[in-house]
Amino acid sequence: MTIELWCLFQEAAALGLVPNFSYTAGPISIDASVMSVSVAEVCILTLLKSMKHRVAAGANIPSIKITLGVKKSELVVAGSEQEVVPLLSRY
Repeated sequence: MTIELWCLFQEAAALGLVPNFSYTAGPISIDASVMSVSVAEVCILTLLKSMKHRVAAGANIPSIKITLGVKKSELVVAGSEQEVVPLLSRY
């Protein structure tokens, strides 16, 4: 992840456009189902980078809960018997 991308995400968090993390307020919860895939990716990478720095500094790490959105689909397999296979994919 480039420095520019990380700085841009931090500025967006300061403006309230993306979630801002508080490392002292308890568990961190991220709802990635309401974000686009690219924003969720940058959000999670930023969180992991911050956690890496906190571990290196000897600080405690709060628990993290990430909610991913999925779209349920089905695939019908043609053959002698019709078989329905459930699929999950990120939308």
